[in-house]
Amino acid sequence: MKRKRPIIVSGLRRCTLLLLIVLTSHLSASAVNLMIGEQHTFSVTAPNGGNVTSGSWYSDNAAVTVLANTSSCTVSPNAYFSGTATIHGNFTYNYQVKENGKYTTKRGTFSESFTVTCAKPSVSLSPSTKTVNAGKEVDLTVSISNVMSSQSLFATWSYSDMDVAYIPSAPNHLYSSETVTVKTYKAGTCTITVDIGNGITASSKITVKDANPTGMSVYPSTASLAIGETRQLSCSFTPSDATSDITWSTSASSVATVNSSGLVTAKGEGTATITAKSANGLSSSCEVTVYKPVVTSIKLSQSTMTLPVGDSQKLTYTVTPANALYSVSVSWSTNNNSVATVSGLGLVTAIAPGTARITVKTENGRTDQCVVTVPAVPKSISLPSDLTLSLHQQYQLTCSVSPSNAMTSFTWSSSDTEIVSVTEDGLLTALGVGEAVVTATSNNGLTATCHVTVTPPKYELVVLTKDSQKTVFDFAEKPKITINGTRFSVASTVKSVEYEAKNIRKVTLEDAYLIKAGDVNGDRAVDVADIATVITVMASVGADPVSARSADVNGDGTVDVADIATIITIMAQ
Repeated sequence: MKRKRPIIVSGLRRCTLLLLIVLTSHLSASAVNLMIGEQHTFSVTAPNGGNVTSGSWYSDNAAVTVLANTSSCTVSPNAYFSGTATIHGNFTYNYQVKENGKYTTKRGTFSESFTVTCAKPSVSLSPSTKTVNAGKEVDLTVSISNVMSSQSLFATWSYSDMDVAYIPSAPNHLYSSETVTVKTYKAGTCTITVDIGNGITASSKITVKDANPTGMSVYPSTASLAIGETRQLSCSFTPSDATSDITWSTSASSVATVNSSGLVTAKGEGTATITAKSANGLSSSCEVTVYKPVVTSIKLSQSTMTLPVGDSQKLTYTVTPANALYSVSVSWSTNNNSVATVSGLGLVTAIAPGTARITVKTENGRTDQCVVTVPAVPKSISLPSDLTLSLHQQYQLTCSVSPSNAMTSFTWSSSDTEIVSVTEDGLLTALGVGEAVVTATSNNGLTATCHVTVTPPKYELVVLTKDSQKTVFDFAEKPKITINGTRFSVASTVKSVEYEAKNIRKVTLEDAYLIKAGDVNGDRAVDVADIATVITVMASVGADPVSARSADVNGDGTVDVADIATIITIMAQ
């Protein structure tokens, strides 16, 4: 076998080179100072571009919490400690080495350590001193620095004299800022101390004074009230910052009463002593004189009244001065009992046609009067004998009286309320197909009837063109509509229509008689626009058939001012 000879290149012998690799790792900041609850993340990087494959972390101080990943860990102080805490990390990593022109994966280890110091917290109580009366509460603000707002610290509380002051709900864990309430009990001094550990404390000195007053007075000391009036009394103490519960009383509740807050109410003529008494036995009073105010004038709610026979209406009054109303006593009288009577409460009742004068009189002779007119009673009344309504239609019945100057009120009834209902004002509503008799009864016992027939609903086809021309077709049953461009046909079992119109803007099919009584123009409201429509129909021969039909609001067969009057009556309801 031949021996291999070395290759000489440029006079040098070629040989294998052994490279010495220096291992150097990289790490983040190696030392931090943190507040309690504050977090910081340490991280390492493997030497020479290597890849950390495993790592372990631990702290030599239990006051530092460690949350570890492979190449990083997050640390946070959970309590205060002095000195430093060391965070240790041991790691395994892979790296590439080139040998003889080839890369080879190697495994290595390295260690790192970090140091953590903790910012020392401090605590304060505010106010540091406070002077209050016994029984008053004091709010103390506890503030802690160098602690994250989300972190709480264990706290203990101590008192130099718990009989003087005490915190009933002192918290065992404190955050960066909290408020606690101190209750005080008796005169003395109590120092309240909070301790958050490691000798870190804060104190507040509470001085409690005796709260009992040495003197008291009621304001005002005298008062003059009219019957029914009220007056608020107040009470002051000596010294001015003294406090006490107050008990109020009256010497004569028939003259004046007083509630628990010192509000006096005048009840009757005379004098009463209102007394305030403190918890430690002090007292003061106010002399209250209650008088009955003199009425200078009386005024009735109306000077004239018109009442049909059998009707009643109440009169009311006002007096001057206004506070006399609490104690005024009045009498009522009529100069003609055969025409109108009046009760002791001012209720006037019409008896027979004629005129009567109603008088109200005060004890001291002040008077006012109301003239009551009772019109003649009707000798006859009448309604339309027959009326046909479409289902759901409303109609306002008007009862005529004779003579025309007679006056009465009516009661209304229907023989079948499932067919036709009637309101107290004579408004009919067709509720079912069939027949019913509606009766009007006057105050003097006269009656009139109207036979009402309710038919199935009718339908209206309304064609509106762009030039505002409107054409209306009536159908006894709901028709079928076919529209083809400008031409459409409408058909039912009883009627068919062929119609052609240019520029059709709108075609509607609606129940023909669902319009409310008085809604002449069909806009679903009864207002001045309907009055305007009636006036238009009265002046027009070729009126819109829909308007012409609904404009006869009172159903007397004509469109005239009587229909306008009916609309005004409906509007007022």
